[in-house]
Amino acid sequence: NMAGWRLGMIAGEPAYINYKRTFEDVKRFAAGLLSENCGKTAIAVIGENSYPWCVAYLAAMTCAGTAVPLETGLNAGELLDLILFSEAGCAVADEEQIEKLLAVSDRLPKGFLLISTSHNTSGGVKSFEAVMQKGAEALKEDPEAVEKNLNYPDEQAVVVFTSGTTGAPKGVVLTNSNITSDIEGISRRIKIAISDKTLCTLPMFHTYQCIVVLCLLASGGTVSFSRGYRYYEKDMQRFRPTVIATVPLVIEKLHRSIMRKLVSQGKIRRSLTVGKLGSVLKRANDEKLKHIIYSHIHQSFGGELRYFIVGGAPVNAKVLRDFKSFGFPVVTGYGLTECAPVVACSTADNPDTGSVGRPLDGIEVKIDRPDEKGIGEILVKGPVVTPGYLKRDDLTEKCITDGWFHTGDLGKLDGKGKLRITGRIKNVIVLKNGKNVSPEEIEELLLESPLVSEAVVSLNENGDLHALLVLEKECTEYAESGDDGAFESISGFVRELNKKLPRYKRIYTFEVSDASPEKTILQKSKRL
Repeated sequence: NMAGWRLGMIAGEPAYINYKRTFEDVKRFAAGLLSENCGKTAIAVIGENSYPWCVAYLAAMTCAGTAVPLETGLNAGELLDLILFSEAGCAVADEEQIEKLLAVSDRLPKGFLLISTSHNTSGGVKSFEAVMQKGAEALKEDPEAVEKNLNYPDEQAVVVFTSGTTGAPKGVVLTNSNITSDIEGISRRIKIAISDKTLCTLPMFHTYQCIVVLCLLASGGTVSFSRGYRYYEKDMQRFRPTVIATVPLVIEKLHRSIMRKLVSQGKIRRSLTVGKLGSVLKRANDEKLKHIIYSHIHQSFGGELRYFIVGGAPVNAKVLRDFKSFGFPVVTGYGLTECAPVVACSTADNPDTGSVGRPLDGIEVKIDRPDEKGIGEILVKGPVVTPGYLKRDDLTEKCITDGWFHTGDLGKLDGKGKLRITGRIKNVIVLKNGKNVSPEEIEELLLESPLVSEAVVSLNENGDLHALLVLEKECTEYAESGDDGAFESISGFVRELNKKLPRYKRIYTFEVSDASPEKTILQKSKRL
């Protein structure tokens, strides 16, 4: 009877769904899918984060077939291509996605079932509730209907289409065993409790947010859904989360927002001249500032937040240190969809600013062909590793050898067994002199400037390193008013940074912009 979900307010009171009802709903929906002849087939799940999305996902992956969570940002043609490729026989979708699929309904497979989690039941679309009711009736006739069709641990449970920052989508196959092994490893590492509550701020169709929700449910915690970044603070105060999974771009935005609020409230004195944020940040460990943060900032996050979980890309070390001083440890982790997804993570008790922590229990990590600095490709082996890619034996054989998954990421292991990520093999820039540079390493240094919100390093037309720098909003406003302070401050920062770097790693040219580069689901800049 514990609350598994908190879904907003009804008549001024919090609306909860307990674990017993969740179990019954998943079982009824699975039975409904079986009654609709969608058992043991691929089931596309498409829509914004919601309780019905989660019920459909759990029903498909555990006892009806294969869950195929699809990105909401895809157009009708892209959704159709993935549905056909995965041989899905059914799609459970919200109103916006149902409209997309209805637009291409004449190209969907014969007998394809559309189930709406909203109220759109036109064009032969069935409602989520109707399928649930049909399942309830089926269970009255045969209470064991679902149990007879349970997926085995090593059977295909989920297919996740991923493209990362470059390349065409690939269908990653995950088994129930892959997923439960990762849940167990994560839960042992960061010790999620029955009293924990999470607020979902990332899309559930990504394995990162999904595994965090599954960990909370496996531990008896409570799950809520954010309405979007613009409602972030209001949702924090409404749901009072103790654990939040997010990405570096968001945690860095929150960091900047905290500092601006402290300044605007007069809690910290500084001149409102562009380029002076650095002096504020250096005072982040003052006892006075800690007191301010504990009494004011904590309340803005709901007052009960224990820690953040951040993955998907490296996080600025300064931001991690500041959040720790604020009283919000940041658990950093590393993973890939092909590893269900978490491979390694730090702990809330001992967050690490220089690594992503040790591999989870039962997972082996080794560095392939390390250079003189110990940096090489990260290889992963263990129960979390995918059995392969859907209908792509060639890609499976290329990426998995003797049980070792070739991640395509560069990193090294320190003397304590902690993993440090240095970049992606395919992102490595080969200079005119033959030297290799990981752009992520330099981007992380550029982000230490309080004026820079995003940085992307590439080659210019002369074959030298070039940086695209997206400025903070405050800096952009100064630049638009004709003030040269922002550009001069950035120029000075780049000059000083270059003095500390080997000659071949220096930035030769840079440009500033107020427009962010195109992003992936996890808010990483896409590279051409």
